[in-house]
Amino acid sequence: MKRMYYILTNLREKDVRKICYILAAACVGLVCLIILVCSMRGGPRIDASSEEALGISLREMAKSLSEEEGKELFGAIQTLLISVAFPIGQSEETMDRRLREKIDGKTAQEVIVAAKEVRRGEGMAAKELRLFVDECRAEAEAIVRSQDHDE
Repeated sequence: MKRMYYILTNLREKDVRKICYILAAACVGLVCLIILVCSMRGGPRIDASSEEALGISLREMAKSLSEEEGKELFGAIQTLLISVAFPIGQSEETMDRRLREKIDGKTAQEVIVAAKEVRRGEGMAAKELRLFVDECRAEAEAIVRSQDHDE
């Protein structure tokens, strides 16, 4: 302990500056590492800035998911689409914009959670919503299968 005290009390100003620079660089590196890890957490995010970007980001996201997770994501998007379709009588552009706002920048898990919240809370009866989503999911899976065969 005395040795450590001796070392610390006998440091020159130049040595103290070097230690401060090293500590500052280590802190900056640690912050950069934390930011990098946090930005990678959660997987790919949906880019709904345009129809083309949405399609590309959903295809990339689907590649990183299992088949079951992909089905769950697609069902969640269908649920959110249904939720933005009310009130009835909106233009297609309005519904499209509202859906994009709900999913833009979200990970697959965040979209699924948002859809679960919709199923729990919004005005449609849960049973009717599930039936409609199941029908949409079946149609979507048929479309995906036909596209897979085309490639």
